[in-house]
Amino acid sequence: MDARIVEKLLEARLKRVFGKKILLTRGPFVVSKFGGIRPEVYFHVSKLEDFGGITVDGAKISRRSVKGPSSLKGFAEERPGRMIVTVNCLSGSYDILQEVLKTISPSVLLGLEQVPRFSLGSLQGDTVQLRFDDFQACLASAELGSENSEKFSYFRGTLIFHLNGYIHVRVTARGGLTSKPKVDTIPRKPNPVRPRKTSQKRS
Repeated sequence: MDARIVEKLLEARLKRVFGKKILLTRGPFVVSKFGGIRPEVYFHVSKLEDFGGITVDGAKISRRSVKGPSSLKGFAEERPGRMIVTVNCLSGSYDILQEVLKTISPSVLLGLEQVPRFSLGSLQGDTVQLRFDDFQACLASAELGSENSEKFSYFRGTLIFHLNGYIHVRVTARGGLTSKPKVDTIPRKPNPVRPRKTSQKRS
């Protein structure tokens, strides 16, 4: 899953908002040497969830046959899914952290709403494509607390954003997708061996 486009767009927006006042990092949260000294913000796409082909209304999404250029054949489907964006903010000051969070939450929400549809990955020639589309953003949860390390302590706020949309899947191959041979899962019972009849001679 390659969702760096989301992270890069968020980085550009937050740099315009904060400038060099805080340290911005694309990627998971790690304790740096600046922990507790200056405000820091870490943001990344942390997870992609597939809802099993079931919509919020309970409808089942089914595959459909598709044809591509030349002899490409396969299937396509739009699977309901969710992309999770995690934003971690930390500061040595509780009041400064609150001010940062107050600006971060609407800025990230607006940035996510403006993200265009994007590819999650593809093979050469686009025989297989994965992309995320038709999504809406929301702030799903917010948590605030304090943490202690060996050298310093700091306050940390974690914001979880959801992009609820559809994972567009397209899988094709030249000549079509060959099905795998079926394997018997129930062992067959061996044929019973019947005893041979022996003829008895009369004396």
